Amino acid sequence: MTDLSRATGIAFDSRRVEKGNIYVAIQGEKFNGENFIDEAIEKGATRIIVASSSKITQKPGVTYHFVENPRKELAIVAAEFYQQQPKNIVGVGGTSGKTSTVGFYRQMAEYAGIKAASIGTLGVIYNELEYDSLGTMTSPDPIKLHSVLKDLVRENITHTAIEVSSHGLDQYRLDGVVFKAGGFTNFTQDHLDYHKTLDAYFGAKLRFFSELLPIGSAAVLNKDIKEFEKLKSICNVRNIQVISYGIRDADITFSQSGELLNIVVFGEKFETKFPFNAEFQKYNLACALGLIAASDINIKDAVSAVSSLLPAVGRLEKVGEYRGAQIFIDYAHKPDALEKVLLSARKFTSRKLHILFGCGGDRDQSKRPIMGEIASRLADQVIVTDDNPRNEDAKQIRKEVLSGAQGALEIEGRRAAIRLAIYNLKEGDTLIVAGKGHEDYQIIGDIKYRFSDFEEVKKIIEAPREE
Repeated sequence: MTDLSRATGIAFDSRRVEKGNIYVAIQGEKFNGENFIDEAIEKGATRIIVASSSKITQKPGVTYHFVENPRKELAIVAAEFYQQQPKNIVGVGGTSGKTSTVGFYRQMAEYAGIKAASIGTLGVIYNELEYDSLGTMTSPDPIKLHSVLKDLVRENITHTAIEVSSHGLDQYRLDGVVFKAGGFTNFTQDHLDYHKTLDAYFGAKLRFFSELLPIGSAAVLNKDIKEFEKLKSICNVRNIQVISYGIRDADITFSQSGELLNIVVFGEKFETKFPFNAEFQKYNLACALGLIAASDINIKDAVSAVSSLLPAVGRLEKVGEYRGAQIFIDYAHKPDALEKVLLSARKFTSRKLHILFGCGGDRDQSKRPIMGEIASRLADQVIVTDDNPRNEDAKQIRKEVLSGAQGALEIEGRRAAIRLAIYNLKEGDTLIVAGKGHEDYQIIGDIKYRFSDFEEVKKIIEAPREE
């Protein structure tokens, strides 16, 4: 589709169609967009994009475009319709660390005097302000995404870091974005409720490098993961420059020396304070620095910002203390993330390490006992409670987690569990409230209720119970 001059907009939801719109009929998990074509036409759609295999009856006065992949076409058309994108867009893929990495990139770019933004789980952020929450998707739908990118250009944003999710890649939400570089953090089990197998999950992740990154762009890859060689080979075939990062023998390396973090970027050495103890945050920083380099931003200026970097909301974020015990909130909702958080917390815990978490309903069930085992192995006190049960039985979810968590305490209701966990703390302890992080809601059934781990913790520590 080349002529969009007469189109007034694009929609894939028939309820949002307006006069003169292009309607794209997409096959979703619950609904088939083809069943709503007539409704879209009644509302004023003048052009319909539909799968080439469709057997729909064409109506006079409406232009039909039959395409092999309507989802991909939606992204391409959205890019053509909105046209403008920041000149330097980088993407960050991988299982964990995407939110922190795009946040570090944005902050370092801003410190270097560049107008930058980040897009992902926390929404659209620039100048430390949230511009748009984007709902619950890490990678927004193509119409929303390209609308946002155009708005960022209007705000004179020149550099943008986008979280690249496996769902977004599998559903072609990111096609049409012109990436200058892409980073990859790590790969571990997650989203098997959607992808079914680890191979399919990794295959979706690979698409960012095998299809979306353009020839001549750069890929910033974690050399310390087993998937490095596979990713590197794909990039080499497509003439994509590989920038490696890791503990040693990489383009970007890092090591801790007392309170200082030693960073080497293409042979240039830097020493700086880094406000995070967690090893995984050092990897996220290294990935962000690689993307900074690929964006032609002065590395020295970027490194100057490292000592003042702020954490992503709900990523091992300290909420406060209770009777000399530290309380942190973290978004960890997958096995690898939970393990990394607990290993990191152990290093700064002088007494007992407590963990409170649950698992989401209608999501990968196989990870539940795995997370239970990790919690009971790495923490001294484990409380298993509710996360977002959605349409599953919360008690059954807890039971599946507990099957791997020997000695764990089961508490129904997240509010009650947080209260008990805090009241059990003693001086020198650390409590990690995990699973929901920045989320300010809890989904029970099909209803989203207001609920914030931050708010619940603060209520208790600011008004301790009487003895």
